Amino acid sequence: MTDRLSECMYPDLFDVENLMCKNFTDVNCTTRMEPQAPCEYQQNVCNGKDPTCSPCPDNHSSCVGQPDGSNPFIGREWSDDFVTCFQNRTMETKKCAVGYFHPVLRKCQDKVTQGTIPDYCKAHPTAVFESDTNCAKYYNCSDVKSRIGGNPVECKYPDLFSTKTNQCENFTLVKCENRTEPQAPCQYDQNLCHSTNSSCLPCPERLPSCIGLPDGANRFVGREWKSEYVTCYMNRTMEISQCSKGEYFHPKERKCKTPVIKVDVPDFCAANPTSIVPSEDNCAQYYNCTHPRIQQGDALECHYPDLFSRQTLQCQNFTNTSCDNRTEPQAPCEYDENQCKTTNSSCNPCSTRFSSCVGLPDGANVFLGREWKSDYTVCFKNRTMDQTKCTNGQYFHPKDRKCQTKVQTVDVPDYCTSNPTAVVAVEDDCAQFFNCSDPNSRNGTAMECKYPDLFSRLTMHCEVFTNTSCDSRMEPQAPCEYQQNVCNGKDPTCSPCPDNHSSCVGQPDGSNPFIGREWSDDFVTCFQNRTMETKKCAVGYFHPVLRKCQDKVTQGTIPDYCKAHPTAVFESDTNCAKYYNCSDVKSRIGGNPVECKYPDLFSTKTNQCENFTLVKCENRTEPQAPCQYDQILCHSTNSSCLPCPERLPSCIGLPDGANRFVGREWKSEYVTCYMNRTMEISQCSKGEYFHPKERKCKTPVIK
Repeated sequence: MTDRLSECMYPDLFDVENLMCKNFTDVNCTTRMEPQAPCEYQQNVCNGKDPTCSPCPDNHSSCVGQPDGSNPFIGREWSDDFVTCFQNRTMETKKCAVGYFHPVLRKCQDKVTQGTIPDYCKAHPTAVFESDTNCAKYYNCSDVKSRIGGNPVECKYPDLFSTKTNQCENFTLVKCENRTEPQAPCQYDQNLCHSTNSSCLPCPERLPSCIGLPDGANRFVGREWKSEYVTCYMNRTMEISQCSKGEYFHPKERKCKTPVIKVDVPDFCAANPTSIVPSEDNCAQYYNCTHPRIQQGDALECHYPDLFSRQTLQCQNFTNTSCDNRTEPQAPCEYDENQCKTTNSSCNPCSTRFSSCVGLPDGANVFLGREWKSDYTVCFKNRTMDQTKCTNGQYFHPKDRKCQTKVQTVDVPDYCTSNPTAVVAVEDDCAQFFNCSDPNSRNGTAMECKYPDLFSRLTMHCEVFTNTSCDSRMEPQAPCEYQQNVCNGKDPTCSPCPDNHSSCVGQPDGSNPFIGREWSDDFVTCFQNRTMETKKCAVGYFHPVLRKCQDKVTQGTIPDYCKAHPTAVFESDTNCAKYYNCSDVKSRIGGNPVECKYPDLFSTKTNQCENFTLVKCENRTEPQAPCQYDQILCHSTNSSCLPCPERLPSCIGLPDGANRFVGREWKSEYVTCYMNRTMEISQCSKGEYFHPKERKCKTPVIK
């Protein structure tokens, strides 16, 4: 009978009066058991034959004891399932359109609130769902914090929790809608300091916010002008980065930079009060943020020639320093320390105190602006390593690059330009010098001491030659070794120097012949090879052998005298009828005199033979007789020649007029005499004879 029992559809009941199933509200069960829960109906219970059948409570929730209205699905609390109850009947099983059914509030909720988390997780031990207040947080019922403490789990910054994928996603893929959307790192709990960690730096000091900042690199708030910076994207701090070594992050230009430019130094130092910073454009300068005037942007400078190293952040030897793209000062005047301060009116300009070596070879070089002076510089790799002076009166030669004593003639114009009052010895002539005050010297023309003075390097003046040391200079001695005595080629009337001046070089002290005028009346006085004076003999000529003036040319000197005076004509010093004619070979070579025609004599006034009556013989022997004249004497080779007296008798001692022919008395021949001269040989007329006493021709002979 039991197997054939029928059952009203839940939640209807069977009305015994009408014998039909009716709505439970219209049936009075009286003493019969009144089923109320769905599982009290056999229709909802597994019959044991269907192994796939789920137990009734899994599918149907009881409303027994529940108030009318919506109530949780027992066994599925905190899910989206719920039931509608009425008079302890489960009228309907439903699902929340959104969210879950809250068993306490007895209504569907789209968010799980804080206080309900443990209960919700208990019901959903693997559930994962968003925080209703924070888009970066969610609840993970598998996590003890959520399951027991009701605390949310936080996405790793800057991810957000997606309600679509029910997991943390890149923030760009998540819509937070009504949830608060954290953006700054410090809006994430994971980045905050725990109360138990006293050494923890506050979050903003570690992880600055990018809220309000543009995408890309931005300043690290609180660490401006340092190496740290943040990379921002959509208000998120995507990365904390550091500039490369030696760089800093510029908060305005939003990029890593080096060096710090001058205009930024005050701000940089305010943020880095102990920093030392290289100058951006000068390899010798730097900024010390501890310096009192740093707020004015004043740079400090290494001592010349040091440079400032970016690696060691200190001044060091320039050879060990790389300037990279900074200007590398090399000359002393490229360093501010060598410039005049505006307050020092007496300061000489840097270029007059320091010389540049830029472009010059290593070693000794000219001091620019002090060329041809004693000053010079020692250079090394374009640096002025030392400034020093030549010693012992030397000057520095800018081309030969060494100290020198002598000024070469070719260098005089340049030397005088730099030394306008200098007096300089000529290097190869002890009598010459350059006076830079003189325009001619400035043009390279040497001046000369008056002969025979020499130029002294000690006094820098012309001095007496006996008091002057020429050292290695050529010591001129002869007058013609002095330019003052030499023709300059411009005067066509100028006579060659040797014509006017004789050399004493090699001559003994005292009187000596005038070279080129030997045997003339000219001679010179010599002293230590110098021609001290040119003189003339008062009378006669200067004898080059006897080295004295002579009034007569002696026999043995005639050839030499004639050689020196090839046209000379001069008297014999012994015979008034004789003279020397250097044009005549007898005189020029043989040294023999020429004789005037009898009875002429040689006149020293007219320098020729004259009538004897016009000549004064003075100390010369005055020949009178014909036989005192060589021309009348017989030559030794003529044996037929009658002896002279037989041909030309003498009139010496005879009165003027006709006189006897000595040796031919009382013959027709007689002589005509005049002033002891035999003027004529005559004969009386035919048949007559010359009377020696009466001194006339007569005929006949008187008894």
